[in-house]
Amino acid sequence: MVNTFSHRHTSPTRRFFTLLVVLWLALLALVPVATIPKAEAATGDMLRTITVTPGTGCGTGVGIAFDGTDLLLSCMDYPHELQLTRVNPADGTNVGTLAIVGIDAATNDILTNDIWHFAAISWDGEHDLLWMVAASYWGHAEIYSGVVDKVNNTVTVTFAFAHRMGGDSFAGLAYDGTDDTLWLGGESTSNPVVYHYSLTGVQLGYFSIYQSPGGGHTGIVVADATTLYLGRWVGSQIHSRTKDGTNNVLVATLTEPVLDLECDNTSFVGKSAVWSRHTNDILYAFEVPTGQCAEGGVVGGGEVEECEAHFLQPIDEGVVNTVQKGRVIPIKVQVLCDGVETTGLTPTIQLLNGDKTDGTATTADMIETLSSAAADTTGVMREADGFYIYNLKVPTSATTNQLFTIRVRPNGDTDPASAIYALLRIRK
Repeated sequence: MVNTFSHRHTSPTRRFFTLLVVLWLALLALVPVATIPKAEAATGDMLRTITVTPGTGCGTGVGIAFDGTDLLLSCMDYPHELQLTRVNPADGTNVGTLAIVGIDAATNDILTNDIWHFAAISWDGEHDLLWMVAASYWGHAEIYSGVVDKVNNTVTVTFAFAHRMGGDSFAGLAYDGTDDTLWLGGESTSNPVVYHYSLTGVQLGYFSIYQSPGGGHTGIVVADATTLYLGRWVGSQIHSRTKDGTNNVLVATLTEPVLDLECDNTSFVGKSAVWSRHTNDILYAFEVPTGQCAEGGVVGGGEVEECEAHFLQPIDEGVVNTVQKGRVIPIKVQVLCDGVETTGLTPTIQLLNGDKTDGTATTADMIETLSSAAADTTGVMREADGFYIYNLKVPTSATTNQLFTIRVRPNGDTDPASAIYALLRIRK
């Protein structure tokens, strides 16, 4: 059996793939059994929840952006309002802070009491800029573009234009590479409006997004060439609307509150995801249809590829593979997409007690997954010359005909739905 799936990447040099797994075993006999296909997640399913560690120290945090490598977080209160926090999207590690520089207090309001500091932010993948909105309770907002310098740990901002049309807090900001524009929205519960601007501040249009009961509208992100995703605090909902404000459709009801939104087609192989913030330091990603989220606001900025994953001889899918207890099995993993090898993934491997090829394993089924090689990290496959390898020790305490399952997760344990399995039976 061959598992086929889609994969989206954002540049020719950055490709994230799913597996072609090669398991080499000694002394094997094959007996056919049924193949169990892997389960697929659905729109709105939580793909990952992470806690920023160490914490940001921010009391009121709204904004989140993704630059293809790091999540970037803004803060709205003292003493963190003039800095962004970089976060590893894989595990929530606080990578460091970026100082916001370049603000002219004499001409702009960001350093006065009228502005409530930076709220929503959005990555511009077309120009490699960070768009930022500084907002007040009085319907005022100022839009800035920022150049991120991770060497000197700064974001040098330039004032773009002012918004004086109403709204508050402004938890929604999205760059749209379709026409090189910005979408801006506030959290007003009485009359929430989404505004459309050129990058120089020419208002191109607006539409109301009021829904009963109350508004509570928050994040905005570009789904595709004609559609936006809009967050709604009330009910933790995600809606889609065409860019003229019509065709409102409930996309997902989440289990967490919704603030600023940002697309990510990089961190989850073969999936499109949207990030949001639960509270200041708790971030989560939920799934949307593949290809229906414009990372960096760039619609069609990455190519959707068809990849495949399957086991090669002497291990095959849909069979029982017999092996002797106490043996060391060199498990090799090769990653191919469009026939091209890739590296940079961190597949995890787990030995399970019994036949768990249907994906029903619990923590009680997990067996210590030991390696005979000092170079191996327990449970993690290491990169070799064009493939990954793990020298698995078959338990010496195993009994004749006992079944074990080898589970490999190409995207690591943060993406359990991607797992593929091989079934082993002890010969003696």
